[in-house]
This record gives sequence, C-alpha cells and structure tokens, in this order.
Amino acid sequence: MAQKVKEAKDALEASEKIAASIAKIAINVSAEASPQQNGTRPWEQASAVIKLKSGRSVRVDASSVSWGCCSDSLALDWGQSIPFKNMRAFSILDDQLTVEILPLQGEPVKGILASDAPIQAKNELGLYTTAIRNIARVDFIR
Repeated sequence: MAQKVKEAKDALEASEKIAASIAKIAINVSAEASPQQNGTRPWEQASAVIKLKSGRSVRVDASSVSWGCCSDSLALDWGQSIPFKNMRAFSILDDQLTVEILPLQGEPVKGILASDAPIQAKNELGLYTTAIRNIARVDFIR
C-alpha cells in the first residue's frame, strides 16, 4: 500500500512539472505570435481615427491615409515634411490650417500646412475623402 501511495505522489509531481512546462511554452508562443511588440502594432496593421469638427469620427486603415492624391506625409510651409507613420496624432487648429503634429518621439511640431489638399483613406466600406478643413484631429492607433 505504501508503495502505491509513493507511486501516486511521484506521478502527481511529474504531472505538475509537465503542466508547468506546457504553461511556459504557451506563454512564449503567445508572446511570439502577438502582433504587438512593446505595445505597438506594425504600421500596416495600425488604424487611424479621423475626428471631424462636426463631431463625427471615421476609423480607417492608417497605412492608407494620404494627403492629396498620394502623399504619405504632411508638408509644412517652412519646408518640413512629416510622414504619417512617424505621428501619434495631428490636429488642425484654425482656418489658416495651422497644424499641431504629435510625433512618435520628441516634442509637438506646429506649422501651417503647405496646401489645403484633402485627406483620403480606406476602410472596410471603401474610400473615404474629406477636406482637410473639416478635420479636428487624426489619431494613429498602433
């Protein structure tokens, strides 16, 4: 009888070790399979929320956002151009198209947009287009 109890305890210990190993493997596999690294997704998987001055919001694919027909950045009147993929957000502050850009790193950048070209992007419904003057803020969500 004592032998059977010892065998049962040994089997239980072995089962617990196997379960702990499986749990570690599952955690490692989950972390490797996750699209997020350091709290962010790759740009191609990011989304953007365009908030209009009217209060309406539209969610789009971040990598599809363009200014004008094909620019993947905003150009400021003093020569600086900042790609959307390097932004956390941007806001249109007034009718003169003063923009405040929140870069991924560093301090906010202000300037006046070099043109009043529209913003275009794609979402699950199709192509979305709006005048830059209609935008209050665009947040890029990674």
